[in-house]
Amino acid sequence: KGARPGVAAFACGPNPMMEAVSNVTRPAGIPLKVLMEKRMGCGFGGCLSCVCKVRHGDGPAEYARVCSEGPVFDAGEIVWNNNDSKPSSATCGCVRPS
Repeated sequence: KGARPGVAAFACGPNPMMEAVSNVTRPAGIPLKVLMEKRMGCGFGGCLSCVCKVRHGDGPAEYARVCSEGPVFDAGEIVWNNNDSKPSSATCGCVRPS
């Protein structure tokens, strides 16, 4: 189906849910904006702790900073379920278990 003038959808929540909404709106021709939620260390893009993987058009996948380039993105640009999230500090060795 083609685009529907005057119709758009917005979603926020867990990534799997927003991916499911994207899988419904895309075939229906409804543009979807998603509000990405990430931990933000500095809030202005310097620490890169809030990145999400995106792809613009047919270009290569790259990372966008949620704090400064988002937090709202076109759902079609998000690389969903990419399995390259940063591990929590408890498992990466940054914090020693007590």
